[in-house]
This record gives sequence, C-alpha cells and structure tokens, in this order.
Amino acid sequence: FKLIDFPDDADFGDKTVLDVGCGPVSILQRSKHGPSRGIDPLEVSEETLNRYREHGIVFLNIKAEEMPVDQKFDEIWMYNCLQHTQDPHEILRRIVAQTKPGTHVRIFEWIDLGVCDGHPQNLTEDMFLQHFGGPEWEREIWNVGFLRGFGGTITEKYIAIVAVRK
Repeated sequence: FKLIDFPDDADFGDKTVLDVGCGPVSILQRSKHGPSRGIDPLEVSEETLNRYREHGIVFLNIKAEEMPVDQKFDEIWMYNCLQHTQDPHEILRRIVAQTKPGTHVRIFEWIDLGVCDGHPQNLTEDMFLQHFGGPEWEREIWNVGFLRGFGGTITEKYIAIVAVRK
C-alpha cells in the first residue's frame, strides 16, 4: 500500500471509494472513508457481507467487467486483481468512466508474468498507459519495479500507479 501512496493512518475522510476486486477482506474495512463500494465475483459469507455493511460499504458480488458505472468516486483502488479477470481493458474502461476531476486511481498489479494457471492475462505497462497515459491524467506515481522474493510469487515485477483525473 505504501507503493500506491496510502496514508499511514488510512484516513480518507468522507471520500467515496470504489475497491475493484476487494475480496472478503478489503483495506476499506480498515480505513476511514465515506459511502463506498466493493466489487468482487467470489462467493462470500453472510459474516463478510455484514462486515462490509458495518463499514458503510456496498458490496456487489459481480465480475468487475459488469460493475455499474452509475456514480463517480473520489478514490478508486485496485490491487492484484487484473491477472485473474476475463477482460482487463473493459475493467479499466469502467474504472475511468467512474472518475471525475480530482479522482485518485490507485493501482498495484504484477506485470509481465505471461499467461499461466490462475492468471489468464499478461499485464504490461503499455496496457495501463492506454487508459491513464493521456493528458487528462496527472501521474503522481508511475513506478515499475521489482519486489524480489515477495511472497513466493512467480513474478517479481510490478506496476504501481497513482493517477489523478484532471
């Protein structure tokens, strides 16, 4: 989270947040924020749904490719998600559609892994440039690097992005 400039106290005030690929345990559940939304297609327990509700988060149990674009958010987060999807470009398109001037999009993804079991997508830096590389974006962080031996992952190469919609 430090690589995508999360505040140490995880305090986003009353900002609205969209967490794409939030899973059963999201940083949203450990941060201060306004009314927010989490998207994840994996089945979760009633206990997990209750935990989301207790934190002011609407949890949509759907694929990110199907997430509604019915509101704009102050913050959009996605971390370690796109390799596990069917259509990363559609997800990035939908993320962009939910931004407004001042929206911070924070992304951390492993890149240049290739296609393998459980990872049907090969993510590249160019893929993200197509969506966040234009003049309507200020790129506060655009970092490609290596986390050597991190958690036994197949890849060590990542992209960390904080893009702000102008």
